[in-house]
Amino acid sequence: MGQALHIAKCDLQVPANNGAHCTAAISTEQLVVRRGQPFSIALHFAAEVHNYLQQLKRVSLVVQTDDSVFLTNEAQRQECVLNQDGSIYWGTESTIQVQPWDFSQVSQTLGSAPRQRTGVSHIAHGTGRSLGWTAERRDGTPPTQWLGSAPILRQWAAEQCQPVQYGQCWVFAAVACSVLRCLGIPTRVVTSFTWAHDTGGQLSVDEYYSENGDKVAYNGKASIWSFHTWNECWMARPDLSPGYDGWQVLDATPQEKSGGPSSCGPAPVRAIRDGILELDPDIAPLFAALNAEHHVWVQRPDRRFQRAASGGRYLGNSISTKAMSCDRCQDLTHLYKFPEGSPQAREVLERVHKKTSKLEGARSRETDPSTLLPAEDLALLLFVCIQSKSSVLLGQDIQLAVTVANRSGGERAVYLVLGGQTFQYDGTPIAQLWKEELQFTLRDNEGKDGSICVRAAQLQPLPYEKTLADVDTLSVHFAQEEISICKPQLAIKLPPSVMQYQPTTAEISLQNPLPEPLEQCVLSVTGRGLIYRERTYRCDTVQPSSSLHMHIPFTPTQAGTKRLTVHLSCTQIQDIKGYRSVNIVAAQPTA
Repeated sequence: MGQALHIAKCDLQVPANNGAHCTAAISTEQLVVRRGQPFSIALHFAAEVHNYLQQLKRVSLVVQTDDSVFLTNEAQRQECVLNQDGSIYWGTESTIQVQPWDFSQVSQTLGSAPRQRTGVSHIAHGTGRSLGWTAERRDGTPPTQWLGSAPILRQWAAEQCQPVQYGQCWVFAAVACSVLRCLGIPTRVVTSFTWAHDTGGQLSVDEYYSENGDKVAYNGKASIWSFHTWNECWMARPDLSPGYDGWQVLDATPQEKSGGPSSCGPAPVRAIRDGILELDPDIAPLFAALNAEHHVWVQRPDRRFQRAASGGRYLGNSISTKAMSCDRCQDLTHLYKFPEGSPQAREVLERVHKKTSKLEGARSRETDPSTLLPAEDLALLLFVCIQSKSSVLLGQDIQLAVTVANRSGGERAVYLVLGGQTFQYDGTPIAQLWKEELQFTLRDNEGKDGSICVRAAQLQPLPYEKTLADVDTLSVHFAQEEISICKPQLAIKLPPSVMQYQPTTAEISLQNPLPEPLEQCVLSVTGRGLIYRERTYRCDTVQPSSSLHMHIPFTPTQAGTKRLTVHLSCTQIQDIKGYRSVNIVAAQPTA
């Protein structure tokens, strides 16, 4: 009887397989393949087989898996699984700004540590305990200074999975996106502007102002954030009733729950739009955050708060993500909510209001009713309006136009308070910049126009607010204009194309817009396939009206379209970011 034929060696054909599976950047030595895609191996036997081959039985092993995260659209797969150059949107609804981000999901940082990849929730949860915007972060990296996920994950792995300091919502979402894309789960980063935070599922958010127009703290934890960022993941949901496969919300930012920090989701986007609260416990807070109504209360001389007859708005606007195959911003608002005022929107809101009416009643019982007064039905009697640019460049003055009109049918005495406040992205006021108080009388159908120039020396990112009281009737009106103070832009010059392994240079410049020098300037440059990890340069002081000029040499090591990202901070201006893409032509093999 012949001896068994043994396999002497198994060739996993790593270069060919990893190249076909788009995982060569993860490893050139270990086999890394994707679900549902065939790969080849070569078996080498311990002895020659010769004519015994005709006696062998050919066996094909085919494993067919039902992939619950397979996305049929090839362009979306390229964007939401393989694209490593991301754009995250933040700022305000009227001035949406872009933050470049390097996800690095197809890299050794994520691909070589499967055990550590599974603990990404620990990163989000642990870092969430360090959340804060105003504290000095001398023992960590401020959230605004991160440019990509790889440095965060490298630090987390090097420090034995200890929390990385510090993060905010877009950092949590970006790191989660990197890990999920590395695992082959289609994921994108989504931002909503005017986000109702910590509403407890209630469909209203109240803000309180003193009679002088200063924002003040009052009962309740709910607040309005300028923006909030989360993830969408594509997956089937066999655990739910039919119709809820597709994009799911996954919010990696730690939620304020009684049991400690906790993430939110996955929750179907369609269920959020349709207000199907009973489908999943996470849908109610997400629906409220995107559909709550904003009310303004102003304190009267008797210390009670009266609801302003104007100033309210619906929240959850301009829901944005990076578009496929380009750096354009794509609006997703229609996927999360029906058009405001449409029959579908009214039907959904009415149905959800009925379900949440008990919660609303409980909330009203927790607030002392003697301190709150309803709005007078005088919204159309006095008209107040602020007009200004939605954004100005740092160093420029702000021009404001204010209009007050009387449509009450009689003469009215008016007390007008004008003021500007700086505030954090989560709505917390920082400081009152200036305030003016005016008293005047308006005859019926009379209007009063005025203009105000706010000097650049007074400015930080701020909302401009105006509180108007009709002294005769104690009707309170409120208007607010949010103005973004934009930082100067970095100019980055690169050749349109560069040959792989050939040295080249990037030219970076910035003009100082301030009447004072820019001191202690630090420039950081990064680019996967262009520069190893990150380079840091200390620059000379930049005098007023002068420009900073830097030449950054580098040698690209990877072919394809690559992104160079630049970060500049100085004593006077923090976190100026810019990026530029360049085409790297593959080097031809030598003969």
